[in-house]
Amino acid sequence: MGGSPLGGRGWVEYSLPMSVRVVIAAALVCVSATGCGFSRMTPVPRSASQQILATEAIDRALEQFEFPDLKGKKVMVHVGPPGDAIDEEFLRTAVSVELFEEEAKVVTASEDADLVLGVLIGAMGLDIGGRFFGIEGTGGGFIPFTIPELALYRKTRTEGFAQAEFALVDHHTGELVHRSEQVIGTTWSERTVVFFVFSWRKTDTARPE
Repeated sequence: MGGSPLGGRGWVEYSLPMSVRVVIAAALVCVSATGCGFSRMTPVPRSASQQILATEAIDRALEQFEFPDLKGKKVMVHVGPPGDAIDEEFLRTAVSVELFEEEAKVVTASEDADLVLGVLIGAMGLDIGGRFFGIEGTGGGFIPFTIPELALYRKTRTEGFAQAEFALVDHHTGELVHRSEQVIGTTWSERTVVFFVFSWRKTDTARPE
């Protein structure tokens, strides 16, 4: 009997280059991966980037407000729903600052006010959506260990939006003194992940990337 051309072992072991291993692993992931679009509610608490998107959208809306002459007037600010409580508080403070710049006097008691500035919120907050292709991570439940997310491609877009208008009312007579046009402020940020580890961000805010 002749000897085996494989040296009597019946097989040959190969040491695959790292680049080939990565390609094979990616191919295996592709077989079981899922691709889909996604959208979700704004998580609480927000990240620093999300806070910047939300507050800058409000600032951009307020920059479009045109107030009548309010110099020396005592003005009480009222902010109406809907909106996140954090956003409403920021909006109330930002409007008060705008009134200070108009040389008005901001008061908190209605009996002290000459005018009531009602800020009407049409919509205010964050929308999050995007596209994902890969294997979603898992943790807890019936699986006693955590499987990290393997994203061949993920693009997440977060948009800040603020829509508002204001009505200025004479507190003593109840008459409408001035009503603004509706204003809209928007911001956006995108984060892209490719092949698990390569990522970059884009945004139209002042946040450095």
